Amino acid sequence: MSNDEKILAILETLVMKVDRLEAGQAKLEAGQLQTNQRLDRLENDVSGIKILIENEIRPNIGIIAEGHLALNQKLDHLKDLDEKMEDLQIRVFAIEEVTKNNLEDIKELKRAAG
Repeated sequence: MSNDEKILAILETLVMKVDRLEAGQAKLEAGQLQTNQRLDRLENDVSGIKILIENEIRPNIGIIAEGHLALNQKLDHLKDLDEKMEDLQIRVFAIEEVTKNNLEDIKELKRAAG
C-alpha cells in the first residue's frame, strides 16, 4: 500500500469518525432540546403552584386561623360561664337547704303557737 493510499484510508476513517461524532452530537442536541422543553413545562407548573399558594391557599389558611382563634375565645368564654354556673348551682342548693330549714322552723313555730 502506498503512502497516498494509507493517507486516504486514514482520512476515510477520520471522516467516518467525524460523521459518527456529528450524529452523536445531533442526538445529544435533540435530547437537550427535549430536556429544555420539559424544564420549561416544569417551571410553568411551579409558577402556577406558587400563584395558587399565594392567591388561594395562604388566604384560606389565614381564614382558618382566624376561625380557630374565634373558637378558642368562645371556648374560654364557655369555660368561664361553666365555672359561674357551678358557683350558682352551689349557691342555689345552699339557699334551697336554708329555705327548707326555715320552712320547718316556721311550721314548728306555728304548731307551738297554735
